[in-house]
Amino acid sequence: MTRILIEDELKGRSEVLVTGAQRKYLCTVLRMKPGEEVILFDQSGCEYTARFVSADRRCARLLILARRPSKSESPLRLILAQAILKAEKMEMVIQKAVELGASEIYPFTCERVVPVLRSHRKISRVERWNKIALEASRQCGRTRTMEVTRSLSFEEVLERRHSVDLGMLLCSRGEIALGRLACKLQRPNSVLIVVGPEGGFSDRELAMALDQGLLTVSLGPRTLRAETAGIVAVGLAQHRFGDLG
Repeated sequence: MTRILIEDELKGRSEVLVTGAQRKYLCTVLRMKPGEEVILFDQSGCEYTARFVSADRRCARLLILARRPSKSESPLRLILAQAILKAEKMEMVIQKAVELGASEIYPFTCERVVPVLRSHRKISRVERWNKIALEASRQCGRTRTMEVTRSLSFEEVLERRHSVDLGMLLCSRGEIALGRLACKLQRPNSVLIVVGPEGGFSDRELAMALDQGLLTVSLGPRTLRAETAGIVAVGLAQHRFGDLG
């Protein structure tokens, strides 16, 4: 069933008026007719069944039929800090991270990042990344959209280590395989995974990460591409600490 994000809170409402791009999507793209139903979500963790009633040039009117909590959101706050990749690869990582239940993505630059985002392109690129995250949320049935932040520096990513229970940095020389990770926090509430560019992290950056208390972990004996590593790491973390499997 079609899923639509509503910016305003829906709790306690019996109907909703959909305007702008969402109205166009319902009326022009889907060509919905009175009586057809859609699913609405509003970032609250609940979803709503609604019936399409009518539409004019300004808005579409939907009648809310039922509200129910969603089980599609992981109990784990999982943040992927991904070194910026080339366009198609970065977009794939974002899409798959949404499907796997990540909460946020921190795109960042470091010494060996190849793509250079000019200042005038940074905003438009982040807007596109968030649009991809929204579309992926619709497709996979999530009731919250994953946030893609502005581009950060490696130092800014490390500073955010202290806002989570567990911080990890992927490295071929990692101390332990992520899939076998055993730590004092049997089920942390929040995890940060830092994934580098194709060329990996420099020795200086590894030393900085260790100074900030990040664990260095590997994904096994084979060398994975940066985009593969990010997706696999999110999946393993969800399996180890979240709700995957």
